[in-house]
Amino acid sequence: MPGTFTYTEVTNKIKQTDGTSGAPATFNDMYLADQAGTGTDLLPAEAGTSGPGNSLTYAIRPTHDKALIIKCIVAGKTAEADYIFITGTDAWGAAQTESLDVSAGNGTYTTTKRFATVTEFDCSDNAAGGGVQWADGMIQVTQDIWGVIWEHVADGQYRIDANVDFGDGSTASYFASVDELVWFEDGLVFEITTAATLRLGTLEAGWGINGAHWSLSPSSDMTIIVSGQTGTFNVYASSIKIRSLKRFIASDGAVDMRNSIFSHSNGTNSSITSFNISGVASISFQKMYLNNLNLIALPASGTLVGIHAHRSRIGFFASIAGAYEKTLVTETAINDYYENGNATLTVTDSESPISKPHIRLAGGAIIEQYTTNIHVTDKDGADLQSVDVDCEYAHLVEGTDSKTYKCIQDHTSVDATHKPITGSDWASFWELYDAAGGLGGDWQTTFDFKASTQEFATQTTDADGDITEQVIQYKKWTTTSELLEARIHKFTYSHASYPDFVMSDVIVDHPLVWEHDMGQSTSDLTAIIQNAQVDDDGSPISLAGALRLLLATGTGKSSGGGTGTIVFRDVNDSKDRISATVDSDGNRTAIGARDSS
Repeated sequence: MPGTFTYTEVTNKIKQTDGTSGAPATFNDMYLADQAGTGTDLLPAEAGTSGPGNSLTYAIRPTHDKALIIKCIVAGKTAEADYIFITGTDAWGAAQTESLDVSAGNGTYTTTKRFATVTEFDCSDNAAGGGVQWADGMIQVTQDIWGVIWEHVADGQYRIDANVDFGDGSTASYFASVDELVWFEDGLVFEITTAATLRLGTLEAGWGINGAHWSLSPSSDMTIIVSGQTGTFNVYASSIKIRSLKRFIASDGAVDMRNSIFSHSNGTNSSITSFNISGVASISFQKMYLNNLNLIALPASGTLVGIHAHRSRIGFFASIAGAYEKTLVTETAINDYYENGNATLTVTDSESPISKPHIRLAGGAIIEQYTTNIHVTDKDGADLQSVDVDCEYAHLVEGTDSKTYKCIQDHTSVDATHKPITGSDWASFWELYDAAGGLGGDWQTTFDFKASTQEFATQTTDADGDITEQVIQYKKWTTTSELLEARIHKFTYSHASYPDFVMSDVIVDHPLVWEHDMGQSTSDLTAIIQNAQVDDDGSPISLAGALRLLLATGTGKSSGGGTGTIVFRDVNDSKDRISATVDSDGNRTAIGARDSS
């Protein structure tokens, strides 16, 4: 059996050690250890007494056996006519009694009946109790299982009636829970200690499989890894439900949770139903669903990607600088993002726009930004290398008329002179962008507004036609007033062999995945002009030739006016382009020569 298990009744705690990732300890192993737990105290050794009110220190715990045979161990007693009279109930709750004759003195005396409960025991010289108390002797009562692990379905469904420590603080230990339901009785919790790993489900190729489903109801805030311990908590394709209105905390160690559900069944929109992982050394939260739960996160290092927070009071809460990616917040009562320190909380590729940010300290900030991936091809769809991609931003603000205005000249707003549309000189710095409004940020004094500032360094496409992924800021909130800065962007594509292409007024409020066709190259266009035939008078006339003839008649010198022949020169006055015969009215009657070369 992998793993080593011990049980301490005073603390009602099981401690698991040993086990490896290849051969982890399991709840089935814990159950087997429970069933093998001989000599478990119900009453530690004490003097045998007579009379009502004598009870066990610990209740009988028969688990699914419903009732147990119990043992009474007598020591230090003189052999004389004495008894132990036991009152309790059977497996069906019916009252029953049994009298044990201990006249032989010291020894172990075992009941013939199975007891579900013992309400009273009496040590006297009367077989039915109530006699004269023993003159001497000690009594200890035990059962031959721990009685705290229920296996309702073999390797599939467990009820836990004890606190559990995974590891002892030093021994390398590993415990796995897969493909099973685990229910902790009210008030009972678990803890992961140094050198120990607790894993729910299995990780395969970066994704969770074979998940477990745990339900707990702690009576106070529950810390699964206490400060100073370096345990590891891995949760894959699993679910954890907290039934009570208490916090779930990891104050140290490492936490890796993927493709899983974490929920509170109580405390919708409560400020105290939270998973606080800000103290852990490292965190990976990927593809998670949180329900009725505030995520208080952002340790010194970690990955927080693809988290959906639903029906929480605060979706995501951070006290230090950090970043979330691909988050979704729905039905949040107060704030979707809460920055609690003088730091910057960055949200990349949010699946729901930030709508209710809160910044508690003046030095805090929240940024909403999106990734940008651009692939460039030629007109035939072939990857195009060496295309320079530039991105510039301009600020957007809301005017006093509730319309959105775009900055057209860099400036620092030293006073309200520049404020659209009530400032005396606002039109020199702003132009109307959207009459419907709602797209701009807050107009602020002493703010450096920009009209065309580089968002990221010029990127050049590689042999596959791709630029390196870039990140573009859409909005930024600062100070405790949550002042908003909003941006609009312009993209310019440049290549030595192609005309420049410009995309203006782009609102980057979602991840950009673009494929751009640069169209005809300049050499292609030159070839078209030089070679495309537009007419034929016996000699083909190209588009370029036609333009030369038109330029000659429209802008070149001419001679022969007033005579029967008019000649038009090329624009450089280097040769005759057209020779035409005209009548007395100046009408052309024939073309004598035409040179389009």
